[in-house]
Amino acid sequence: MTAIHSTLDLAKWYAREHIVLCLLPAFFIAGVIAVFVSQGAVLKYFGANARKWVSYTVASVSGGILAVCSCTILPLFTSI
Repeated sequence: MTAIHSTLDLAKWYAREHIVLCLLPAFFIAGVIAVFVSQGAVLKYFGANARKWVSYTVASVSGGILAVCSCTILPLFTSI
């Protein structure tokens, strides 16, 4: 029983840490992106008519800044 309780305590701690350190900042950043970045700006750099080298450069720089795990990528890109 001690192993089961320890496992459940560890899972609860991990979920709490994951929410505080990953999901809350992701939703905050998504809100900032939704408010301050217009759809026109996104289409300018990532649309069909954008230059490929500009798109790749912007994606590389923003990917380096917004390096997130797979569960926090969804809130970010739904805002874009």
